[in-house]
Amino acid sequence: MITALVVAVLGGFGAVARYAIAQWSGRLPWGILAGNTLAAVVAIVALQVAGADSLIATLVVTGFAGGLSTFSSMVAGTHSLLKERAWTRAAINLVANLAVPSTAALLTAVALEALLK
Repeated sequence: MITALVVAVLGGFGAVARYAIAQWSGRLPWGILAGNTLAAVVAIVALQVAGADSLIATLVVTGFAGGLSTFSSMVAGTHSLLKERAWTRAAINLVANLAVPSTAALLTAVALEALLK
């Protein structure tokens, strides 16, 4: 029960951080992309430093990173672009929110693997 409470609190902090970052917008919802990317990096750092099976990793990945990253906000931003008939920007937003956080996570994992040896 305590673990669930800590996950909820950390998730709340992540969600508030996402809300603040999401204010950064322009031709694309840059803040959501930044939040998703940061969450991916935070998750990889927690998993590699604390260990995938550790309580710390569970709290950080599920709680903070889970609150910071968001599929629903990315979809809402893409939906707004579609309503504006900004088809190309909507497609770029979708691809970027899959590719950029995934690439950042991969590069972070590779860098940490080299640093932690």
